[in-house]
Formats: sequence, C-alpha cells, structure tokens
Amino acid sequence: MIEELHQLSIFDGLDEGALEEIAELCSIRVCAAGEALLEQHAENEADRDLYLLINGLVDVVVRLPEESEPHEVRLENLDYELLGEIAWLHGGRRSATVTCNRPTEAIRLNGPAFMEYLERNREVGFIVLKRMMEIMSRKLQDNNLLLFF
Repeated sequence: MIEELHQLSIFDGLDEGALEEIAELCSIRVCAAGEALLEQHAENEADRDLYLLINGLVDVVVRLPEESEPHEVRLENLDYELLGEIAWLHGGRRSATVTCNRPTEAIRLNGPAFMEYLERNREVGFIVLKRMMEIMSRKLQDNNLLLFF
C-alpha cells in the first residue's frame, strides 16, 4: 500500500512513518467498467470515505433536485486522484455519482479514521489538507471552464 500512496500528490512530502500509519486506514477497491464508485445522495458512515484514484477514468454525474427542472451535469473522463472529499469534509450526503468508465483501481481511505488521524497529527494534517485544497482548486477551475466556455 505504501507504494501506491507514494504515487499520489496528496501525500507528497510525508515521511515513511506517516505513510505507514495512513496505509493502515486504507484498502484497495477495484471497479469494473460501468460500476459506481460513489452514489449521489448516499448518506451512511461508509459514505464518509475518501477515494484516491490509482488508475482508471471516471465520469461524474450530478442530478439536480427533483423540485427543479430535470437536469444532469456530466463530467466525463476525469482522472483526478481525489474523490469523495466534499462529503468527507462537511459530513453531508454525496454530491455526485462517480461511475468508472473502464476498469478502475482506487484506494478507499476510511474517512472518519483519517479525519481523527489528521486531527491528532496536525503537521501531517496541514500538509495533506493543503494538497487537498490544491486538487479541489484545480477541479473548481476546470469545472468553471466547462461551464462558462
């Protein structure tokens, strides 16, 4: 698992000891093409986990609430390494469905345990959250380009 964690920018700069502790909170999830990695509006403890894409591509689909006019926003062929961070950060429901569009491998990181780890290890927490913000900012920037151009 350590080797896989080294591949991910979210953990750049962490020492081996921190990576070993984080690895204990991880498992590998392999999905077939067409399989959902995350489901929009799911709300249970398992849906507080983070997913870190090792290989594969995903489609992200957001369905607007039923009371609004039916509409779907689809972002295809995304290769972002971080998935599920919105529900992890604020504890709400999943904001999108993430479906694998080819065989995909991801690290499933136990969300509640990871949050506790980062709170106990503030230096590691700062590094990881800074990297998360960089990834999330890139996602937001890319999404803005898709929406406005």
